[in-house]
Amino acid sequence: MPTLLAICTALMLSSPLVGANSLTHDELGFRFAPPPFPAEATGQVFMVFMPAADGFAANINLLVQPFTGTLAEYHQVTQKEFAHGVLDVVSSDLGSDEIRYEYTGTMNKLDLHWLARARKSGDRIHLLTATGLAARWNEEGPHLTAALNSYTLAGDGIKDVIAPPLPPTGQ
Repeated sequence: MPTLLAICTALMLSSPLVGANSLTHDELGFRFAPPPFPAEATGQVFMVFMPAADGFAANINLLVQPFTGTLAEYHQVTQKEFAHGVLDVVSSDLGSDEIRYEYTGTMNKLDLHWLARARKSGDRIHLLTATGLAARWNEEGPHLTAALNSYTLAGDGIKDVIAPPLPPTGQ
């Protein structure tokens, strides 16, 4: 069955106005209509969580940033930021329509693993970032990756992404 994370990501991103959609979760028995996020706005659009384990809830967030340059220029800026930071870049891939980053590091005494995907839309960058505990990445990474891969921009078409089932809580 689809996880809440995959459903939420797919439904919330299928319209330029987030509030125009709703999330229905049959397993948990609820429906939710998020507040609107106008297409011209920038900032954090949403953040969704997986069940907490080992004191941390793996999550994905979408940040819309103003950026008038090209995707390649955004990649250059990001590479410079990584060079001055405390994070270890595992991989960085500039494609024709997106950039993918994978990196690790310690924040707030937690060893974390990140996967990010940047897409250009007009004068904005849509940065979708998945964050999980490094020690749990083998378990949670596939779910976060599936949710990250479900992200589409208008004109991409909608993808049906079913994430693998989660293991029972506490394992």
